[in-house]
Amino acid sequence: QVLSGLDHMRAALRDSLMENWKAEQDKQNQISALTHDLKTPLTVARGNAELLAMTPLDAEQMDLLEHFQKGITQVDAYVKELSELNKTSLTKTLTLEDISVREFVEDIYSQTLSLAQTKQINVAFDKKDIKKEIIGHWDRSLLNRAFMNIVANAVEHTPSGSQLLLTARVEEDEFTFICLDSGPGFSLESLEKATQLFYQEDKSRQSRNHSGLGLTIANDIVRLHHGSLSLSNCDNTGGAKVTIILPL
Repeated sequence: QVLSGLDHMRAALRDSLMENWKAEQDKQNQISALTHDLKTPLTVARGNAELLAMTPLDAEQMDLLEHFQKGITQVDAYVKELSELNKTSLTKTLTLEDISVREFVEDIYSQTLSLAQTKQINVAFDKKDIKKEIIGHWDRSLLNRAFMNIVANAVEHTPSGSQLLLTARVEEDEFTFICLDSGPGFSLESLEKATQLFYQEDKSRQSRNHSGLGLTIANDIVRLHHGSLSLSNCDNTGGAKVTIILPL
């Protein structure tokens, strides 16, 4: 009777897990379909706004058009981040490969320079000599997404004309990457909650141009690599500091 009862429990648990899995798959498919469908009206709205900008407008109309275009850009960013989040949730396994750590960090630095140019931000790259033969067993695409989410967040909160500092180190069997911006830093609340899903800083970091997914996505990807992501503020400048540690 005990064995029969356990067998019934096993079957019931299996059925329950299958139902949950199907419900999760349906939700992810719905999110994918929604983000795809949103692209069409956004494209139409952007195109009409560009056409409207080419017509004679008075000062008030130009101001309204500018707000309209900013709104379109913001919604577009939300859609892209939602799509990225859904991709990350679907990625339960990693495509690991042997990657040159030096080439990887140089690529991140190059992308950061391009991003920082939009705000005339000076990017300093502090790195000791990372030998070319040092290899990381990583998923290149996912880690690139994680690092650039961190960098994009830092650029967003760094004032124009100031500095962004990137630090890369390899010590024994660990790789450490630090991104330090010149912004107002994290509040005490955000130091506890910034990697939580959809969390937005409302106090020291006033920008509402992002949905708070960048740190969540980066944290999830780093954890998939059995690494760690930590947040702090610089003692000297007060800027936000994000530290990633990855096993090689």
